[in-house]
Amino acid sequence: MLAASRNAEATLADLSGLRAGCLSIFASQTIASFWLPSRIVAYNEAYPSVKLDLQTGNTAESVHAVLSGKVDIGLIEGNAHEPGLHQQVIDRDDMIVVVGKRHPWAANPPKLPKELHKTRWAMREAGSGTRSTFEAALRTMGRDPHDLDIAFELPSNEALCAAVAESTLATIVSISVARSGIESGALVAMSLDIGGREFRLIMHEDRAVSRAARALLDMIGSKSIARK
Repeated sequence: MLAASRNAEATLADLSGLRAGCLSIFASQTIASFWLPSRIVAYNEAYPSVKLDLQTGNTAESVHAVLSGKVDIGLIEGNAHEPGLHQQVIDRDDMIVVVGKRHPWAANPPKLPKELHKTRWAMREAGSGTRSTFEAALRTMGRDPHDLDIAFELPSNEALCAAVAESTLATIVSISVARSGIESGALVAMSLDIGGREFRLIMHEDRAVSRAARALLDMIGSKSIARK
């Protein structure tokens, strides 16, 4: 019923030729904080009468919001395996291990993947794109993520960086997230190649693409979805 109501609203908004309407987006944290803002500003300048509703959370929450019909568009880090989703890669992001100045690795960085299990960690919660990407990278290196000594989990990237900067813990975050801390000297980046993840746009494959959504898809280069 919620999805049907949103489709009806989108149809009515389309009749106005983007003179009105609402576009709801659920973005995972890294995307919402570093990738999306400039694009939202550009969209608002082009279509000032369209109300934008932006929600943030982790990747699993974004997928749920799209499948349940709560939002029109989801933006996630990594891949979603649930049926019923149309998804498209829109960008890429690199991951990095960082520590604070008090950590032994600040002076003697690890050189091999097996050394990642020799420290304690502060991590994002299960279901986040950051956590899932790191666990997948560890498996590729032949390491078991469950062997990590995780001191605690935090629900935001900024909280992770702040906690690590003041402790002897390590963490894994996007380079975009860590950049300011590295430049200020509060964080020290490790040279291990952790790899990266894809930013993906997701939509429910059985729901109509509104004119408001199609305009955003055009702006971020998702032409194949926009034509649906």
